[in-house]
Amino acid sequence: MEGIWDFIQTVDIDDIREILDRQIAFNMAIAEEGIRGDYGANIGSVLLSMDPPNIRVRAKAMAAAGSDARMNGCELPVI
Repeated sequence: MEGIWDFIQTVDIDDIREILDRQIAFNMAIAEEGIRGDYGANIGSVLLSMDPPNIRVRAKAMAAAGSDARMNGCELPVI
C-alpha cells in the first residue's frame, strides 16, 4: 500500500495518460454495452431506473453493467 500511495502522490499524469485513456475507453465501452444489452441480471439498468440520476448511482450502475456483460458472454476487453 505504501508503494501505491507513493506512486499516486508523485506520478506525472502525462506519463500515464495514454494508458489511463485506454483503460477508460475499454471499460466505458463494455459498461455501455452492459446497459444496452441483456446480460445477466441487468443490475446496471436496474440501478439507473430505480434511483434518481447522480454520480454515485451512475458509477455503481456502470460498474455493475460492465461486470454483468463480461460475466455473461460479452467479449469486449476489460482493463
